[in-house]
Amino acid sequence: MSDEYLVVGASGMVGRRVVAELRRRDLPVRPAGRSGPTVFDWERPETWAPALAGVERAYLLWPQGTTQPQHRVAEFVSAVAGTSLRRLVLLSAYGVEYADGSGPRKAEQAVQDSDLDWTILRPNFFLQNFSEGFYTHTIRTRRTVEVPAGDAAVSFVDTRDIAAVAAVALTTEGHAGRGYTITGPAAVTFAEVAAALTAAGHPVTYRDVTPAQTREALVAAGIAPDYADLLLGIYARAAAGGNAAVTDAVQRVTGRPARDLATYLRDTIAEGLIP
Repeated sequence: MSDEYLVVGASGMVGRRVVAELRRRDLPVRPAGRSGPTVFDWERPETWAPALAGVERAYLLWPQGTTQPQHRVAEFVSAVAGTSLRRLVLLSAYGVEYADGSGPRKAEQAVQDSDLDWTILRPNFFLQNFSEGFYTHTIRTRRTVEVPAGDAAVSFVDTRDIAAVAAVALTTEGHAGRGYTITGPAAVTFAEVAAALTAAGHPVTYRDVTPAQTREALVAAGIAPDYADLLLGIYARAAAGGNAAVTDAVQRVTGRPARDLATYLRDTIAEGLIP
């Protein structure tokens, strides 16, 4: 039996910070992804068992870029039945628990129906999308953030806080069977984030583009049309004010407040990560 913690998606925005959180606690970690010493590829089920060998606790990022992650997740849940895996922390998304019948909700349900001690994380939009994610291409090329979100506020969350919640759920008791909606400490608009970036010396303008313009750009970037439509649905909910709620999940789970926009900018600029 291994005492290592498996982290699937270990090179991603959240996954690599989960790895860092566990290592900060001096815990052994088995980082996994489509390449690297430990391979875990959702499209290659034969890689799952070697990655999981002897592992009792794992952080899981479901298949990305698809509207139907539930099929692979259900296959995974069946595959781990009877293995050493006991605890699973699943990264989901904000509001998925209300999306009955959707692929993401069915993926959650596959985990919830398992015999595992599961915890589901449902974070809001990542602050790191401005420095290493969705918005960096237009920030670099046009100094703009272009999304169809109107003037609605969003309780953006720092991915370091998501990772901290994941690490606590993996390593301590009392989190099995729980779903955590993870947000930052305040809701701000995309225009306010752009203004904060500009004030910090990184000029950025927010453009409220149309859903059609966004879809065209997403598909042109190689995103499957059905997944682009899923993303547009997320933006539509945000534009209607559906992503403005603030929770205290970070405080309750980790014992410290969630990082705010100013802290994210200070730290990210100091690391030279803002485009």
